Amino acid sequence: MLGLCRLCGEPGELQESHVIPSFVYRWLKETSATGFLRFSDSPNKRVQDGYKEHWLCLPCEQRLNVWETRFATDVFHPLSLDGRQRVNYEAWMMKFCTSISWRALLKIQESGLAHFTPSQKVAVNQALDIWSKVMLDKLPHPGRYEQHLLPLDTIVENSSGALPANINRYIGRTVGMDAIRSESTAFVFTKMSKFLVLGFIDVSHPRQWVGTKIHVRAGAVGMMSYSVPIQLRDYLADKANSYASLVSNISDTQRSKIEQVVRKDLDRVARSRTFDAMRNDVELFGRAAFDVHKPKGKR
Repeated sequence: MLGLCRLCGEPGELQESHVIPSFVYRWLKETSATGFLRFSDSPNKRVQDGYKEHWLCLPCEQRLNVWETRFATDVFHPLSLDGRQRVNYEAWMMKFCTSISWRALLKIQESGLAHFTPSQKVAVNQALDIWSKVMLDKLPHPGRYEQHLLPLDTIVENSSGALPANINRYIGRTVGMDAIRSESTAFVFTKMSKFLVLGFIDVSHPRQWVGTKIHVRAGAVGMMSYSVPIQLRDYLADKANSYASLVSNISDTQRSKIEQVVRKDLDRVARSRTFDAMRNDVELFGRAAFDVHKPKGKR
């Protein structure tokens, strides 16, 4: 379709662009127990891919693909295979994270930001403008609209008692995006399995985030020391609870279909990351890990 590119503003043939990169969905399917995807907002429907929009002209689409390829090759796949290593990045990482936050925030803004204050909505427009200029090499860095990356790993202890019994399945097997706010903080959150990209919109205390900030020229991610506000843990716990509630709404018909697929290839199930995530939850929570995703009324 013809239109104006949402990034560079030039007219042209608009490509069908992924909001969250396609390599994330490919990996989830390849490492799943069934080979299918189900989104939490429509758990009774199988899907093959993520959200797409006709936003970008071909040159801008190709620009983003370069950064996505580097992230997938140098960061996503190595750390998904072994999160106990540390990998280095170069200037492409800032561009990649900026593109993720820009796409997510643009998508969420189009759906509405009713929970944002008027001043935060102004900051949203400013962030989108700054991030687009960073991607187009019109600005060297995003200034106060920082990019942060937090790799998550398997949770093996629950000393606080505040985590739900499906936390490892939520962390390892879901994608999502959200615009989060409080009176002193606003940022856009994009989850790509175990990788969280956070684009700061209006954050009063950025120094609370230690080790997560993406640097303009070079840096490292992986096995490092990170410190983030405890509210992020609480947010992830809430999202895991919401995910469990939605999964429990899968119909009996769809559950039967899932069971049939699983029984056809038990070896695949045993090798899958889906099984690994379930096993990690069982080791951490015991029987409660099985109950959390059961249909309502059958727990």
